[in-house]
Amino acid sequence: MCDFSRVLSRPHFFVYGGVVSGNEGFGPLNLIYQLGVAVVTWFGLVPWQLLEIVRGRATWGDLSERMGWSTVPGPRRGGRAVIHAVSAGEMAAVEPVIAELARREPGLGVVLTTCCADGRAVAERIRERCPAVESVMWLPWDRIGPLRRWLAGLGPSLVVVVETEIWPGLFFACRRLGLPLCVVNGRIYQRDVWRYRMALPFFRRALGCVSWIGAQSSAEAARFAAIGAEPAHIEVVGNPKYAFVPPGASGDDRLGRLANAGPLVVAGSTHEPEEALVLAAFRNLRCDIPELRLVLAPRKVDRWGGVAALVERAGFRAAAWSTWGADGGPWDVLILDRLGWLAEIYGRARMAVVGGSFIEHGGHNPIEAAAQGIPVIMGPSARHFEEIVGDLEAAGGLIRVGDAAGLAAAMRHLIEDPARAEMIGSAGKGCVAARQGIAGRYASALLARRIMP
Repeated sequence: MCDFSRVLSRPHFFVYGGVVSGNEGFGPLNLIYQLGVAVVTWFGLVPWQLLEIVRGRATWGDLSERMGWSTVPGPRRGGRAVIHAVSAGEMAAVEPVIAELARREPGLGVVLTTCCADGRAVAERIRERCPAVESVMWLPWDRIGPLRRWLAGLGPSLVVVVETEIWPGLFFACRRLGLPLCVVNGRIYQRDVWRYRMALPFFRRALGCVSWIGAQSSAEAARFAAIGAEPAHIEVVGNPKYAFVPPGASGDDRLGRLANAGPLVVAGSTHEPEEALVLAAFRNLRCDIPELRLVLAPRKVDRWGGVAALVERAGFRAAAWSTWGADGGPWDVLILDRLGWLAEIYGRARMAVVGGSFIEHGGHNPIEAAAQGIPVIMGPSARHFEEIVGDLEAAGGLIRVGDAAGLAAAMRHLIEDPARAEMIGSAGKGCVAARQGIAGRYASALLARRIMP
């Protein structure tokens, strides 16, 4: 299901122009932006949210949070950080930083905010694993007044946004309240730079509210400077996804049963028609290895029904993770229909096939698999993770293939040559381990800039 709020409430939805003046960010352009957000909120987002409530897909509490009326956590003696990540990938990326903040400052509380259901599902899983996370909430729609009141009610000592979350209303509200605002894992796509530069005075004013930007790379740092960020506030830190630590045992008995089910291939974050490609390779292997099992984890979990039908048409017995009970019947393919479990399931696999890379999507993050010492296979499209894929490939911890035939051949080689599979998995794990200090560097920078309680 498309998250209408995520589409319409992005700052990029509006076309900017004009000049911003004044120390508080007021000016013609900011007025246009705020009026535009108000119109979209009251005539687009609120009716959409009310319709979702009527349909039973949202609650009044959801609307309250999106309007900025809800501030659940009370005062926090050790201070509080509000950390915003728009969706599942960004939320997963910041988890190592949250864990490091909690380790260094045990009294610090964390409120996680997001904009879409996928991000919220991953945030809830993080809360289960990290006691420092007090609450998971929707980020209020980007209106300065409600955001200022919402932040004042939470009383944070630090506000953090992840990757490319430039929300002018939030940024100006932080400056009004004197709150330090930081960017973690900062990235700007090259294709978007010209759009930001069309309204350079506006974005220069918005980014002037930011105390510190931790960029993924020198190229990303240069792009932030090009769209108006102060170069003195930008530091190249690296990608915290490298700091991923495999989750400990969750106590869920399904994971134990999965580990004992036989040799397992996991295809993670797949898109249509990648499931069909993986199933074709799986069918070829099953002829010789009948005990082989497959987990399909579609990137959009609401596609699980269609994926299950595809599995059954291919002649395999399908099971869904959410309903896979202790007394479940025989299965060949398990479909991951819940977010937040993929990393733990990778840890039970012989190999991982990372989706989004066999179509022109740009790939998904291979680190969750590589960090657990299993070989990773990816297709030709990996532009969103070019640096990470390049590092893993150079270390010998990742296999790139060009098409479905290459995928089938790579899977067979890894199954038939366990020594080679172990070597590739160890190389990938070592590559990730060599970069584990990134989360600590982010945590140090954030703690140095927070308001002391």
